[in-house]
Amino acid sequence: DKAEEMYIKALALEPNHSTTLCNYGLFLQNVRNNVTAAEGQYQRALEADANHSTTLYNYARLLQECKRDLVAAEQLYRRAIQSDPEHSHVLCSYGLLRLVVHRDVDGAEELYRRALRSDPK
Repeated sequence: DKAEEMYIKALALEPNHSTTLCNYGLFLQNVRNNVTAAEGQYQRALEADANHSTTLYNYARLLQECKRDLVAAEQLYRRAIQSDPEHSHVLCSYGLLRLVVHRDVDGAEELYRRALRSDPK
């Protein structure tokens, strides 16, 4: 597959490029349905940049949706928000976790409001 070849070539040139590692992880997760390989790429991306908010978000969703590790997912959502307090996708996903898992309506609502302020579209 051409897309995967391009990720491999890009990482051969710059093996610690956090955005490429993150995107390759997302590709492996969503296109290849390989959760284990995707998790490895997310971990590598976070080793390269521990505050990469998109990687934190993608990895949190993998942990929440694929591995059902809600504790670890929540920790990553919190780190992502610390890294980028305006990241609307993180705010919404963490809000949903707060609502469903903790039944925290007020906390979820505040996260949703923050997401709308940061990205009103």
